Amino acid sequence: MARASLIHAVLDKVADLCTRGLINRTFTLRNRRTSVRLDDFTWRLLGEIAAREGVTVHKLCDAIDKAKPRRLSLSAPLRLGVLQYYRDAATETGHIAAGHGQRDG
Repeated sequence: MARASLIHAVLDKVADLCTRGLINRTFTLRNRRTSVRLDDFTWRLLGEIAAREGVTVHKLCDAIDKAKPRRLSLSAPLRLGVLQYYRDAATETGHIAAGHGQRDG
């Protein structure tokens, strides 16, 4: 039952975040102006990741832009990059590196 209530709490937060709409940001990547529309939560997570990695959000977006296939827009790879970053941290190894998930004995 506790797991089900956790899922409902997460879904409530997601629903709240989704009602805030999309935020458009424009910056220069590879000498061209680019606009990206993402939800506020994703922008905030990109900011947290950039701060943790010691780079600017612009440099983080630029690195993701360079790594993505040309046929893709930038917004989907940015969202997937955020998900992958936190997914990697959610592994047992990632938790241990972060000081979480350590088991007794």
